Amino acid sequence: MDRRIATHSASMDKDEPEEKVGLVIDEWGGVIANINPRRCPSHPSGTYAFVTPCSRAKGPDDGARVLLRSSKATAAARVEIRQDRDGSVRLQRQFELTSALDPSIMPAVPLPMFGNRELIGVELFQNAEEILATALDTAPGAAGQRVHGHAIPQHADVCRKRELR
Repeated sequence: MDRRIATHSASMDKDEPEEKVGLVIDEWGGVIANINPRRCPSHPSGTYAFVTPCSRAKGPDDGARVLLRSSKATAAARVEIRQDRDGSVRLQRQFELTSALDPSIMPAVPLPMFGNRELIGVELFQNAEEILATALDTAPGAAGQRVHGHAIPQHADVCRKRELR
């Protein structure tokens, strides 16, 4: 995620150094919304309502609706400092995120512990369905890759049985 934001910032520094940008990214690193004057001329700044796909929530009258792909997203804002550091800090302090309701945050799916010396193996795929259910992957070809991920534990079991013979 940090790499995606850094790449976007480097591109903005080169192409549009004076832009103020809001970037909303899904859990897979896909851009959901790139809020700036060029991409959103009718609402380049101000109030936005981030809503989940099935939400019927009504946002503020002066707000633009941003449809999230799932219940998770990362929001990043980029403000050019230039010569006016105090002005940039004042602008940064105007950013505010609030929730209209009490958010319900799903607990993370437990994963086996691993490190550089004790690498994770096929056991990562034992919980594949539970892990993938926490985040809808909208990338082209994701569904096909998901099928392959489900097959890995089965192939590993076949290999273990052959080794035991």
